Amino acid sequence: ICLDEYPGVKDAWMEVIASQGQSLLSVDISCSDVTDSGLNLLKDCSNMQSLACNYCDRISEHGLKTVSGLSNLTSLSLKKCAAVTAEGAKAFAKLVNLVNLDLERCPKIHGGLVHLKGLRKLETLNMRYCNGITDSDMKYLSDFTSLRELQLSCCKISDCGVSYLRGSIQTIPPKSGGLCSDCCLFGSYIRIGFIGFVKSQ
Repeated sequence: ICLDEYPGVKDAWMEVIASQGQSLLSVDISCSDVTDSGLNLLKDCSNMQSLACNYCDRISEHGLKTVSGLSNLTSLSLKKCAAVTAEGAKAFAKLVNLVNLDLERCPKIHGGLVHLKGLRKLETLNMRYCNGITDSDMKYLSDFTSLRELQLSCCKISDCGVSYLRGSIQTIPPKSGGLCSDCCLFGSYIRIGFIGFVKSQ
């Protein structure tokens, strides 16, 4: 069910969506007025594989707790979601089947990446414009052996932060999409390529 940018989507709509129960596999409520209460209605849709709540300003850290119970999710998108904080990110820890995670423009995520450590199936992670991320956050991404693409464009990561990624970078195969980090605060390197580093010119 895709209601991305559909006008007037509120909690009442979620009752209808959630009524599909176990048969519901995908939901996109991006740019909606859905609140924690509406999101909570999805708690019994345990077969859901894809959920997008981009730009949903009315969802809080409390609302994300509902997401933690959707353990069959393989794709989760929470662009510019204020709920993605160090506390809210605890919801990700139980999503062990996640393959794609999009946290673009979530500025309050600093301290929350520790909850991603157990996501061993993660292949793509987008954290573009996550200005709150620091070098210390990067150490929790060091052992992602399934990672194929990592987006860090416009983050405040230095050489020190990049050094934590060596274990993951070595596993990124050619032509996979690589690791994009344009506009980070790298000194020796300003872009990470498909397999390793590409030196700045």
